[in-house]
Amino acid sequence: MKKALFFACALALLLGSTVLLNCKKTDTGTGDILWQVDLEGGCAACVAIGSDGTIYVGDKSGVLAALDPDSTLKWRTRDGLGFECPPTVGPDGNIYAASTSGYLRQFNPDGSLGWFVNTGRNMGSSPAVGSDGTIYFGAGDSRLYARNPDGTAKWTYEAGNAIYSSPAIGTNGTIYFGATDSKVYALNPDGSLAWDFETGDRIYSSPALGSQDRVYIGSFDSTLYCLNSDGTEAWTFRTAGAVYGSPVLDAAGRVYFGCTDSSVYALESDGTLAWSYKTGGEIRATPAVSSDNKLYIGSFDGWFYVFATGDGEMLKQYEIGTVTAGAAIASDGTVYIGSHSWVLYAIEGSGSLDAGPWPKHQRNLANTGLAGN
Repeated sequence: MKKALFFACALALLLGSTVLLNCKKTDTGTGDILWQVDLEGGCAACVAIGSDGTIYVGDKSGVLAALDPDSTLKWRTRDGLGFECPPTVGPDGNIYAASTSGYLRQFNPDGSLGWFVNTGRNMGSSPAVGSDGTIYFGAGDSRLYARNPDGTAKWTYEAGNAIYSSPAIGTNGTIYFGATDSKVYALNPDGSLAWDFETGDRIYSSPALGSQDRVYIGSFDSTLYCLNSDGTEAWTFRTAGAVYGSPVLDAAGRVYFGCTDSSVYALESDGTLAWSYKTGGEIRATPAVSSDNKLYIGSFDGWFYVFATGDGEMLKQYEIGTVTAGAAIASDGTVYIGSHSWVLYAIEGSGSLDAGPWPKHQRNLANTGLAGN
């Protein structure tokens, strides 16, 4: 059996298969790894999950793949450089993926290319999709783009520097994002500026939206900010390192985030500390919260952690290599996480995605970044 498995893997390599399916598939019981799929390049981004359960994952080698929930490959395609930010699935099933080569590509559900936009500069954030199908995305050319569902230009807005923060769309259609000019921006649906707020350093963190469209976002100035929907400051929380990843919010109103000071933080809704846990390496990943009160997050120390949201007790950890991606928690409880060891993991969990206002990167399984949807 072992010889057959070895030759199957070797044959896949000889045939140039980019995704080696089932070569390391295991069934180890509740709470353990269900399967793992080797990718050609490290996985730096959270997966997206379509309404039919299809898993979309990009890797740093430039491969975008669609997998069935059992890890069977449906299709794959390649970009010239790499996908370092999560893809997004629109309400029509189309997939939007930004690449480090500067292209935003729209793929049809069968994997065929629909249209593309060349920004000319590196792209490091996920596109967001509004309720009307408008696609919003930022790029290293300092512009926030709005495109109609057919790919035609709607408008662009020029910030003061590169945008590596994924946009978030509020309940009234306002678009929020951060930029490396240290500012948080809020744009009206027509692309005009509603307000901006200046932090003390560049922003790579993507905003999370809470009740009444409060904006939660981190900065390299070692601060997590909570801003009111009009751009005024509600509260701040200081850390000992840059807040690179994005915060998330659960149904109880708590805010969770990781930091390059190696700690995971849980804050009450007023910004006071509930608990923290120090890992062995800096954290750039965005956490995800499940409906059974568990927090999932990876660290540069090579471990993927599971915490109890109530008191921060560390419940379990998996040694899977450096993690900068956020986890995705499917409706059946399966937790998907990619690592820089070039592997996508499916881990058996016991709860679905939390019902809070922003429980994971870009809020929902499709990564649309749309509040209240």
